[in-house]
Amino acid sequence: MYFIYNLISIIIATWLFGVQDALSTEIPKNWPWRGVTLDISNSVPEDIIILKKRLDINSVRITLNVRQMAQRQNLSSNVVWSKGIEYADKMLDACRREGVAGIISIHQFPINPNLLLNQESPGFWNNPEYLTEVISLVGNIVKHFEKRGTELGAYEVLSEPLLRDGNKIIVPPAWPKLLQDIIKEVRKYDFKRWIIVTPGPGGLAKGYKEFKPLDDKKIIYGAHMYTPHNYTHQGIKDRKRGLVYPGFVLNKYWDKKTLEKSLSDLRSFQEKYNVFVWIGEFSVIRWAPGGEQYLLDLVSIFNRYGWGWAYHSYKGYHGWNPDYDSVFSIDKPKDWQSHYVGEKSVRWETLKKMFSHQ
Repeated sequence: MYFIYNLISIIIATWLFGVQDALSTEIPKNWPWRGVTLDISNSVPEDIIILKKRLDINSVRITLNVRQMAQRQNLSSNVVWSKGIEYADKMLDACRREGVAGIISIHQFPINPNLLLNQESPGFWNNPEYLTEVISLVGNIVKHFEKRGTELGAYEVLSEPLLRDGNKIIVPPAWPKLLQDIIKEVRKYDFKRWIIVTPGPGGLAKGYKEFKPLDDKKIIYGAHMYTPHNYTHQGIKDRKRGLVYPGFVLNKYWDKKTLEKSLSDLRSFQEKYNVFVWIGEFSVIRWAPGGEQYLLDLVSIFNRYGWGWAYHSYKGYHGWNPDYDSVFSIDKPKDWQSHYVGEKSVRWETLKKMFSHQ
């Protein structure tokens, strides 16, 4: 009887361990993700150490903006692509050491900077050659990283799929099939990692109104949040400044309730299908009046819904970079560089509040 009892106990314990292990694989590492966006053009592995120390991040979005870097440094896209792989490896090494989940994101296509089109152009979406390049590069990157450990949490491809039609942005007709092809290509080599997707147009939450979940068990549904755009991007490229939060933007009053309503399609999608949601980008230009409250209100909403999120961004464009003060500055180096204050900025103070309420 004692032998039989022990045998049954072992069987039950083994079964429970198996169930727990299976359940753990269905939840992304460190979920819900609380992180920051970093870019190949201006970040280094040491930044992950700094962000971990200052904010206790548990994730980081590693963006490979190959075309932009190739253009700025006058290098071939193939050279920069190789540099991007090396960069991501080093960043993931830092993620492993710091216990952070890394998300590899590629969203600039075609990668050749000499082509007079991009991922928003009809010439891109209507050319099978360019869409094939997307799949090829996805396969290339997944084959390289699939043997990584849990420091690699997910892949993200084309986080803002859109086609510009005059003054309108629409979902590219070719996007649904390309999205399926991207998932298929990832799964050729990697069944462990999560894949972050968005229905479009862009990363807008309203794209989820009629959207249905995809046939894959490890999908995270993504979105970006810069609404209302006139407010969050004020002062960029001669956009009107002086818009205040809470306050009126284009004759509509914006406060926390309005922000919540603008995310309602994504929230309904989450509740209906019980899926993981990640806001892969959100921010407000550092000189926007009320911008710090805007960020705190958004994070309060995200956290209440159980969504992951990544602030945009650390380093990169000075308008989003928390190392600068809250005073408007133009893009000429002698101007914006003079506004550097480091960790003493109001934005850093806000970020610390955002990450302390996880």
